[in-house]
Amino acid sequence: MKFFFISLCFIFLFSCAEQIDIEATIDERAKKIAIEILNDRQTATPQPTATPQALVMPTPQPTATPQALVMPTPQPTATPQAIIMPTPQPTATPQALISSDIQNLYNEARKKVVRISFNTATGKSEGSGWIIEEGWVITNEHVVGAQRFVTIEIPQENRTEYKRITGEVKGVDTKRDLAAIKINYSQEPIATREVTIDDIGEQVVTLGYSAGNAGVPSTHSGVITYVKESIDVDTDTLTPFWGQNLNGKISVIVFDADADPGDSGGPLIDSQGNAIGIVYGKLNTTNGVEVTGQQFATNILSVREVWEDLKKGINTSNK
Repeated sequence: MKFFFISLCFIFLFSCAEQIDIEATIDERAKKIAIEILNDRQTATPQPTATPQALVMPTPQPTATPQALVMPTPQPTATPQAIIMPTPQPTATPQALISSDIQNLYNEARKKVVRISFNTATGKSEGSGWIIEEGWVITNEHVVGAQRFVTIEIPQENRTEYKRITGEVKGVDTKRDLAAIKINYSQEPIATREVTIDDIGEQVVTLGYSAGNAGVPSTHSGVITYVKESIDVDTDTLTPFWGQNLNGKISVIVFDADADPGDSGGPLIDSQGNAIGIVYGKLNTTNGVEVTGQQFATNILSVREVWEDLKKGINTSNK
């Protein structure tokens, strides 16, 4: 306690002996603090240095060994071949029917061509016809006239023989000069076809009984010289049929094969053996003189128009 009191008195005496400038001391202290703060700001805090990383080099890859360029093996060029053109073949020239051809056509049709006859007040009337359908004969209307029944003589295999039967006349057609006759006899018919303008020049044969021998029809050959829808001449110069309007189709066949009295109603046959028409007459002048090479046949087209009605006994003259 005595020590404390002595120290306090000493301090008091020292303070009274020297006057202290408190403001100057404060300013000096503030200046020093400011300088320390400024120095602290200017000195950056050391940052840790980044650890250097080892540079990783890519592992070298082996360089591809150059490959030799393989060229395709040259192929030998085909040697050009000469083009062999086919040798032109001559177009077959239509050949005229020779005697053997005509004979074959005749033999094929002979047993199908019949002789038609009936008695009259002055004698006997004869004509021809042919089997157009099983059990049916076709002929001209002017061959049978007004007869109801007629005699039919049919050739047999043996040329010296024939079979005689009675045929019943069914329908008739004076316009087309046609008649249908029903027979009780089995015989294969002659095939038929229609003629067109393209058939001009076609070779044909006729079969008929102008010679008058039963069982053995006569034959003539020729060509189709013309075809018409109708014939524009005086009807007095013709036998009954002189054509009809068939809308441009053929009605009349003109041919130059001979056709004599007794051949009427017989078939006009082409080179293939088809019946293409029914022989019915020839052209005469107004003085009655026969015109050579102008025989006529009714085209099968005109027959087909009325055939079914004729079989029924219908008169188709006005059809």
